[in-house]
Amino acid sequence: MSKKQNTSVVIFIIFILIAVIFARVILKYQNSRNANLVNNTNTSKIVNTQVTSETASSSTPAAATTTVASTEFTNSPLAYKNHTYGFTINFPKSWMGYKTMVEFWNGVQVNGGSIKYKGPEIIFRNPNWTEAKPWQDIPVMIFTKEQWKLAESEDMAVSAAPIGPSKLGENTNYVFALPPRWVGFTDALGQDEAQKITKSFVAF
Repeated sequence: MSKKQNTSVVIFIIFILIAVIFARVILKYQNSRNANLVNNTNTSKIVNTQVTSETASSSTPAAATTTVASTEFTNSPLAYKNHTYGFTINFPKSWMGYKTMVEFWNGVQVNGGSIKYKGPEIIFRNPNWTEAKPWQDIPVMIFTKEQWKLAESEDMAVSAAPIGPSKLGENTNYVFALPPRWVGFTDALGQDEAQKITKSFVAF
């Protein structure tokens, strides 16, 4: 075999090796991407959603910087467990593929005070929700014990409603509640089901 032919063989082998390595990298990327999908799987996770609370005054009770815990799916029921704040809530099979969103509730001092308050609110959204046909969200407000005392004594308002949030449960560090008038004041679908789901809420 001539020197020119040997060179061609070597180049061909190198090309084959590069193609094999490239194919393995692409396959590994696809597997990693598929592993992170959360829709319509029996065991899925949503991790590392950073939430940072801000306060408008040094006297405002501060909620901690947190990471929303993994969303864990089982066949029946669908169970969400949040290890950061310490609570669980179960969903029916019809909620398979539900979404979680992290927002903030805002509160103000009652009777003309200037102090403002803020805390995390985790919102659970039905997978059938669309802009054209919204389904009822389930918003879980999270208060520190100090913030809850203010809300309970009506020294802090979290909405324009004449009533305060309704308590779902509490643990050592936090109190969990539903916003005032969170259900029944819109035409959202699935309101009765959403109310039933909140009955499964357990703080730990």
